[in-house]
Amino acid sequence: MQHIRSNPNRFAYLHVVAMLLILTGCATAPRPAAELAHAAQTMAGARAAMAERDAPLEWRFADEAMRAATDADRAGDYETAKRQVERADVYAELARIKARASQARAEVQAREAENAELRAQNQAASDKAKQ
Repeated sequence: MQHIRSNPNRFAYLHVVAMLLILTGCATAPRPAAELAHAAQTMAGARAAMAERDAPLEWRFADEAMRAATDADRAGDYETAKRQVERADVYAELARIKARASQARAEVQAREAENAELRAQNQAASDKAKQ
């Protein structure tokens, strides 16, 4: 005790080191369990929307990011896991939206083809009635 009293700078130094250790311990990222679960749901929604077929690039990015997030989570690298899971979530949502847009375009094209056929039938009936 006398040694610490005789050297107040040493006491201040130890105090600063202790505070840094406490703060460093508090600064570790928490496990992104909720984010992983949310991204898994988003991936399921994209899969249900046929994103693998209709938005393959975005689906691949989402899948790769989700795998990286899972690997980082297992390794305890929660900061990387959180970044990757956020990427997976965004790409999965984009894949779902693009897949639905692709399906909507296909539906519009099918309806346009039906309308054109009906117009042709109507025109043929009209021409026949005029004769």
